[in-house]
Amino acid sequence: MQNMLTKIALAALNILDEIFFPCLCAACGARLENAYQGGLCADCLSKIKKIEHPLCTICGMPFVSLSGEDHICGACLKNPPIFKAARAIFEYDGPIRILIKKIKFHDDRYALKTICNLTKRYLEAWPSGLSNPTLLIPVPLHISRLRERGFNQALDLAKGIFPDLPIYTGLISRNKKTLSQTGLDAQKRIKNVRDAFCARNTADPSPEAVTIIDDIFTTGSTVNACALALKKAGTKHIDVFTVARTVKKHSTF
Repeated sequence: MQNMLTKIALAALNILDEIFFPCLCAACGARLENAYQGGLCADCLSKIKKIEHPLCTICGMPFVSLSGEDHICGACLKNPPIFKAARAIFEYDGPIRILIKKIKFHDDRYALKTICNLTKRYLEAWPSGLSNPTLLIPVPLHISRLRERGFNQALDLAKGIFPDLPIYTGLISRNKKTLSQTGLDAQKRIKNVRDAFCARNTADPSPEAVTIIDDIFTTGSTVNACALALKKAGTKHIDVFTVARTVKKHSTF
């Protein structure tokens, strides 16, 4: 009898929980059928675009043609970046764009959990072209921006996606308060983050290889500036991993 009453009470609690705290899509707010859908409705899941091959072996930008092999794009041949290779999982569009904006500008923990789970789900293996990660370096915020925002989304993403990997925030710092990169063209982005990062004084030797972590790869100017600071600190091998990237597909040749 007691077991039956317990089951009835739990069922009633589940019904009340569903009424007052319904499972909603983290992107569009639509009601989910259950809590096991991973935070996104079927419609939003169908709109997610994964970065596909062929792509540039350095910056990771996909090519227009879906056939052929990965190779270096013209932009990277002309101006090779400081980092060795960069890879992203999703195109910065649709639900992924919404989730990142909710994280970045509204500290939405539900959106953070959703995008971390999605990234882990789609990250079946470490992206080809990147060395296996041994040390993660989240792109740092300027201290004033960190105080204003209260969190660093790059650090939160690193913790959520790679909970078992070491994360180090003590090697480089952002010593210049820059403008938001949003809305700036490629040249202005480069100028905006020039000399924005520097190596911190540390008694520890600089690691030989690291992976820079950030939310979005747009032109690569921010992560490249971070890579320059890491190079000056003595790091030899630098890769870049971002959850998403803006996509303006290259021609294959």
